[in-house]
Amino acid sequence: MKADPFVAILAKKKLLISLLILWTILTLYLTLLPTKYIGHFKVYHYDKIGHAAMFMGWTYLLGLFLHFRNKLSNSMLFLTCGSGILFGGLIEILQYILPFHRDAQLGDFVADFIGCAIAYYLLILSRRKFNFSENQATET
Repeated sequence: MKADPFVAILAKKKLLISLLILWTILTLYLTLLPTKYIGHFKVYHYDKIGHAAMFMGWTYLLGLFLHFRNKLSNSMLFLTCGSGILFGGLIEILQYILPFHRDAQLGDFVADFIGCAIAYYLLILSRRKFNFSENQATET
C-alpha cells in the first residue's frame, strides 16, 4: 500500500512543532493585542467563529504532534482537548488582568471550547484515517 504524501508531510515532527509554536504566537498576538491597534473591522461580526477556528487549529496541531510521536492514547486525546480549553481560559483571564483594554468574555471562552471540541472529534477521525490505535500509543 502506497503511503499518503500528505501524511508523510504531517509526520515531520519539526514541521508540526514549528506550526504549533507559530500558531500559539499568532493566537496570543491576536487575542492580547490592545484594541487601539486593531481598529474596527467588519471581521468583528465573526469574532466567535475566529475564536473557535483558532482554538480548533491549535488543539488539532497539538493532537497531530502527539499522534505522530505515538503518544495520543485515549486519555492523552482528552488531555489535548483540555489543554486547548485551558489555554483559551488563560487568555480570557489575561485579557481581564492585563491593562491592554481587552475584554474577557464568556462567549469567547465558549467559542474556544467549541473549537477544541471540534478538534477532539477531528482527531478521532484522523486516528481512524491514519490507522493509529491506542495500542501503538502505549508501545514507546
